Amino acid sequence: MANEFVTRRGIISLGGVTFPYYSTTTAYTVTADDYFVDCSGTFNITLPTAVGIAGKIYIVKNSGSGVITVDPYLSETIDGSLTKTLSQNDSIYLTSTGNNWLIGGVDGSSGQSGSS
Repeated sequence: MANEFVTRRGIISLGGVTFPYYSTTTAYTVTADDYFVDCSGTFNITLPTAVGIAGKIYIVKNSGSGVITVDPYLSETIDGSLTKTLSQNDSIYLTSTGNNWLIGGVDGSSGQSGSS
């Protein structure tokens, strides 16, 4: 517990929270510093390995008219699929289980979950 932060009654923010935003028009490999990756074009977005980062969250959005393919690391999966595709204005909310990726959201998606 030496380097951990524990809250018991919640966190109060007096100035808001800012999460990293990255915009790309070419193939991109998501890094540990990313959170929201905004894409425009037709290309692959490669996720980092889910191993060792349980609970890490990424959001990938297709703001363009092309098709974005979200590709997990090596043989890892997204809800059991090897890839997910995002059409125009689709987005996907991903959480690491420590071994693979899960799609989050009320109905298993954020915006649209994409297709396999």
